[in-house]
Amino acid sequence: MTRRHTFYPLPRELHSELGIREYLGLSMMAAFGIYLLFLSGSSSVDREWLRAAFFTTSGMTCIGFLALIWSGYSGRRRITVEGTSVLPGKNGLVIPWSRPHLYATLLAFGSLVPAGLLLSIGLWSGLLDIPLTAGQAGIFSIIGLPLSLLAIGVIAVHVSMQRTRSLIISPTELTFPGVLSMQRTVRWADVRSIEMGPSTLGNAVVRLEVRRSGGQNNSKRAIYAERFSIGAAATFQLIRFYHDHPRSRDELGDNRSADRILTYGLMDEDAADRTGGVG
Repeated sequence: MTRRHTFYPLPRELHSELGIREYLGLSMMAAFGIYLLFLSGSSSVDREWLRAAFFTTSGMTCIGFLALIWSGYSGRRRITVEGTSVLPGKNGLVIPWSRPHLYATLLAFGSLVPAGLLLSIGLWSGLLDIPLTAGQAGIFSIIGLPLSLLAIGVIAVHVSMQRTRSLIISPTELTFPGVLSMQRTVRWADVRSIEMGPSTLGNAVVRLEVRRSGGQNNSKRAIYAERFSIGAAATFQLIRFYHDHPRSRDELGDNRSADRILTYGLMDEDAADRTGGVG
């Protein structure tokens, strides 16, 4: 089949660029992270190893969160699928979580674990010499440990529940990650409409309107499309295409769906090419 497209068009809701405030915030975060790493170097020269370790891990935490924000923005703006991971299978098509997003998450929260521990233990023991008042030291010595525990929990979720971070689309249903990686499953028959929600905080949210049982009002389900390996535009087109063309859903049980994604065949005019008629 002749390829009609070489990219997936970006939905209009994702056309907005980062504003001045966003760029200013990211620049300040980057500058602060670099400053902490500079303090780490100067502390090492002075052989103040505890200070050096704290400033190093704190600086890497800033850099990690900066990378996490940027990976989300990159996924939101991505329009091509070359080099991405798409896994066809008998139980449905699997779109894995974005590797850059995973690595940035592990860097940010992996650095936060020792930073929080060093902060609490160092201030409690009086061994960490950083410019804080007595009141500030008391507050930070309390919040350091909970931050470390929170970071450990986030890392555990991302490492142990990688399968649940994937988008899985079968001929009968969609399964996608929800809060804290808990999976949500929605049947195609219950999906009433699909739309691309307004971009907020770098997110690209595909919103599903889902029918509830018992005649209740429809509910909304959110899929954070920028976090998947193929990016937000392709994820939106993928879900929209198989919702609008139910006759094509049998492709989701074999290799044809992966081939359709990777050859940019998810536009409406492509439906007849592989099904023999309008889907």
